[in-house]
Amino acid sequence: MDTNNIKWLDHLEEAIPHEGYGNRLSMYLIALEAWRRGITVNFFTIDNPENKLLIRYSLEFNGRVHRFESSMGDMLSKEAYDVCDYKDLTKKYLSDAGVKVPKGEVFSTSASEAEILEFANSLSFPIVVKPLNENAGKGVFSNVYSEQNLLDVVDYLKTELGYRHIIIEEFISGNEYRMLTVDGKLVGAVNRVPANIVGNGKDSIETLIRVKNRSKSNNPAISKKRIQLDKEVLHEIERKGYTKDSVLENGEQLFLRAKSNISAGGDPVDITDDISEEMKSIAEEATKAIPGLKLAGLDFIVDPETKVSTVIEINTKPMLGLHVFPIKGKARDVVAPIIDLYFPETINTEKSSLFFDFNDKIAPLDHLTVKEVTVSPLEKANVGCSREFIIEQEKNQGNLLKETRLQALKLGVHGFIKKVETDRYNVVAACENDKIMEEFKSFFYRDTEEFGILEVEEQEWHKPIKAGFTIKKETISEIEDKLKKEEKKTSRLTSKIGTLEEKLELEQSETQKKQQEVAHLNEAIESLKRELQELKEANVEVTLKLGETERAFVSTKHTLTEKLETFKREHAKLTRNYEDVLNSKSWKITKPLRRFNR
Repeated sequence: MDTNNIKWLDHLEEAIPHEGYGNRLSMYLIALEAWRRGITVNFFTIDNPENKLLIRYSLEFNGRVHRFESSMGDMLSKEAYDVCDYKDLTKKYLSDAGVKVPKGEVFSTSASEAEILEFANSLSFPIVVKPLNENAGKGVFSNVYSEQNLLDVVDYLKTELGYRHIIIEEFISGNEYRMLTVDGKLVGAVNRVPANIVGNGKDSIETLIRVKNRSKSNNPAISKKRIQLDKEVLHEIERKGYTKDSVLENGEQLFLRAKSNISAGGDPVDITDDISEEMKSIAEEATKAIPGLKLAGLDFIVDPETKVSTVIEINTKPMLGLHVFPIKGKARDVVAPIIDLYFPETINTEKSSLFFDFNDKIAPLDHLTVKEVTVSPLEKANVGCSREFIIEQEKNQGNLLKETRLQALKLGVHGFIKKVETDRYNVVAACENDKIMEEFKSFFYRDTEEFGILEVEEQEWHKPIKAGFTIKKETISEIEDKLKKEEKKTSRLTSKIGTLEEKLELEQSETQKKQQEVAHLNEAIESLKRELQELKEANVEVTLKLGETERAFVSTKHTLTEKLETFKREHAKLTRNYEDVLNSKSWKITKPLRRFNR
């Protein structure tokens, strides 16, 4: 479930300082609503034996003063406080009024094992074990599934957490809701989803928990309600067949606790418009069953099939932020009804869109030199005109930051100026009317030469503005965002460098291979050169031998030719002699004789 999906109420957008996140959120929301109506707010410290700094506050209007501790105000009766402080007594009051509550009984943590087990078995497992007088889910163990598990839990509550009394009660399965009532009327309802994570197919359960916790940081109500890897969570992970190093499949949701308390890492989802009239009626009747319970957070469990509602307990100091900043659903203004209850004469008062610097007011409180700080309402708190200016300088010259602030304070303009770039400024201003705004704006045009102003861009501003005019510096969150961006940039560059180094190594490896190939080729060339030289030398020898052979052939040919010529001459001579013989007279005379002799 995406915990960043927040739709802020318009009058609170950017009006919640980080100092007001978490446990001080209810205090700041009530104080701010009152102050905007013209009510004086006093923050003060109280004595504490543990030497902790405990801050309380009071609201004062027309001579009437009401004191508060977080969301709990002094209209809460002592009876209501005592009844809700002891869970078993709460169930008795509700049961007498006909409101369904879980069966249970109070035990001393020193009670015998046999006594505890006998009652637990009468309820049948699973069961719930929780401290008698604790809230915010502290020490609550839901879904205790066996006798040994029960004995281990009781021992843990006694020895590790130091509780002396506990309640053992039946386990009611179903969806858990927190209903908020003011003066007996339902003003908000949320579904409290138990601490959970959703797998992505690659990260471990432990990593997913860290990611989920980081995603809560921008929600004022749950930014500090982190999921802790405590005994209960580790046990739940193990019970479902995993370890903290297991990897969940993509989209797989894993619930890490049986209990759904937001303080234990749960998620608030607004369901005010979806609850039945019966549930609304039960919530209002349960509140009225306890006299003087002016503000209450009621924990319901509703069976999804039968729709039967069971009230588990009631909180007299409920977290208001669950309804104002749900992670899903509609944000509810549950604070205005509280101020309406305490100061009904301010219901139709025009509220200012300004807000005061919460940290600036409570920071001096040390319970030694400063024990009280008063935040008085502004004489001219109404804002009739709000603007945002984007100012560009030709170059960084003149002290624009300081001079703009002085001009704003002189005219009674609220807002801030912030340097966003070397030659670029962001100015947000709010004042009583357009005339004052025009005079403030003319300051930029009048002193353009002094500050080297090139352009002033103007637009409407619809968000709340802090009272006074400040030179705004980068917040821790903005610095963290910048660091994250730089880290991402560094990571990308590191990755790129790594890729280039790998490429370089690969190219160096290829170069080495090519150098080796070149060396082999050079060796081959040298070998071929040697062979060529040998061939040349052999060719010379062959040429020489061939020359000698040719000369011998020519000489022999010449001799033979001469002999042939001599032979031809001899043959011609003999032929002539032969012809002379044949033609001689003696040859003709002796012809008969030659025939006879054959």
